[in-house]
This record gives sequence, structure tokens and C-alpha cells, in this order.
Amino acid sequence: MAVSAFGHLAIQFPLMHPIMKAFPDWITERMTPDLHILLVLQKDLRMKIAKIISGEDQSHTKTQHPTIFHELLESNLPPQEKAIDRLGDEAQLMIGAGLETVAWTLATTSYHLISNPTILEKLRKLLEKAIPNPMAKMDLLHLEKLPYLTACIQEGIRLTYGVTSRNPRISRSQPTKYKDWSIPAGTPVSMTIIDVHHDEGIYPDSRSFIPERWVDNPKTPNGSNLSRYFVAFGKGSRACLGINLAHAELYLALATVFRRFTFELYNTDISDIELAHDFFSPSPKLDSKGVRVKVISSVA
Repeated sequence: MAVSAFGHLAIQFPLMHPIMKAFPDWITERMTPDLHILLVLQKDLRMKIAKIISGEDQSHTKTQHPTIFHELLESNLPPQEKAIDRLGDEAQLMIGAGLETVAWTLATTSYHLISNPTILEKLRKLLEKAIPNPMAKMDLLHLEKLPYLTACIQEGIRLTYGVTSRNPRISRSQPTKYKDWSIPAGTPVSMTIIDVHHDEGIYPDSRSFIPERWVDNPKTPNGSNLSRYFVAFGKGSRACLGINLAHAELYLALATVFRRFTFELYNTDISDIELAHDFFSPSPKLDSKGVRVKVISSVA
């Protein structure tokens, strides 16, 4: 989270990051411990990429599929797109985008389920019927066909936003027309997921966890397709590449946990999952200890 918070500063002062990278590690560790963690991660990722490029890393020979980086290196991309720094940035992006966002969504969705007994009981009965043996291996394709589980996941994602910072887009070659305005080419135009997901004209009682809004051909109050206004993963050609992986993790994790265990919240309330700070990713109050629970029972 601290690394995400540094992103705001880096956007306004882009020279800060390369300057800090030029300092010896011991200086950055003392000056900005949080940034030092990021720099260490970047160096580690670049070392791993270098081993793949040199052929020293042969781990892909022991797996069924090559890694993303082997695919990129063997593609017809121009040489500059295969440079260590370029691939290192890709690795950092995948780690950052694939860990924090899903973890936050799992925690927040779990809070809403545990704190809403009626919703949780409905989901639990569905899972018990669909998965008679709770210790069986979860089948993703089977889970994706469970409408209420899908609705709970969709509502959980809606309330966690993906990212909370503005998402800028630039039309570089021609002006953008919006109603009576003409926005010159090259002008950044941003959208904020939070504003859409809490528009009461689209999502009535938008602060509440209501999975039912996603069941049975969901519509907005004016009759539009509700999915049109679900923008946590972005839209179009610049949408999140990890959408399918994120959904898979959420289906498998939530189905497994709530089929096998019963929880109650421990010293946790709504302020532990409500947005209080925009650190690119959503953050609750700074002194939050996160969503904490007690395991009441287990089928294992």
C-alpha cells in the first residue's frame, strides 16, 4: 500500500524515481524505507528477466506452458520492447495488479458476506447444494454457472473499484467531442470508477452490498443494461488484461472458504473496508488492521 501511495508523488514529480534509483541502497533505505522495498523488488525482477534472456533460467522446460516472458522474447516485437527494463516493468505491473486488487476484493467481499447473515445463508445453501463434498477440488467452470455466487462476486468488485485513482485517456490525433464541447487532441481526459459505481441513478443504495441487483438480467432504474456501467476493469481495448484471472481467483477462493468454514468478525467494522484514502488502490483508515475473523466451525 505504501508503494502505491508513492505513485501519486511520482506522477507529479517524475524525476524523483530515477533519482532515487541512482542512490546507493543504504541511502534510499534510510530516506524512504517504503520506496526502498519497491526498488529492491525492481532489481530482483530485472535479475530474473536477465537470467531468462541469457538462458540461465530453464524453469520453463519443466512446465506445460512457457512463461509470459518467454512468449514475449520469442515474439516479433521490436528489440526495444524486449529490453530488460521494459520486461521488468511488465513484471512489476503484473505483480502489483494481480495481488493487491484481488486481496482487497476478497477481504471486502468476505466482510460484507459475514456481516449480512441473510445473504451469507443464501450463498451457503447454494454452495452446499452445488458442492456436496466440501473437500472436493473446486471446478471453476461449475462455479461460474452459480448465479448467486456470481452476483456476490460482482457486487464485491463493484464496492472495491479495482483502482481509485483517475484513469486518464488521451486522443492524440483528433479532438474528442463531448456534448457541446470539443476537447483538443492530446488532452488527458480521466474517469473515476468510484463516481460511476456510486451513481445513485445507476446503483440505488449504492453503498450497500446487494448481490440481488446482479440477478436475472440486471437493469438500471431507467432500463439500461447494468453491466454497461460496471467499470472496475475498464472498458474496450484498454481494459484490464487480468480480468479472467481475477474472476477465477475470486470464484475459487470464496467458494472454498465459505463452503468449508463458518466465521464471525473480530474487532472489525465497516470503517475497515470503507474507502478513506486513494493510494491508486483503495485504502481504509490508516490505523485499520484489516478484516479480522474468528473461525467458528469447519467441515474439515
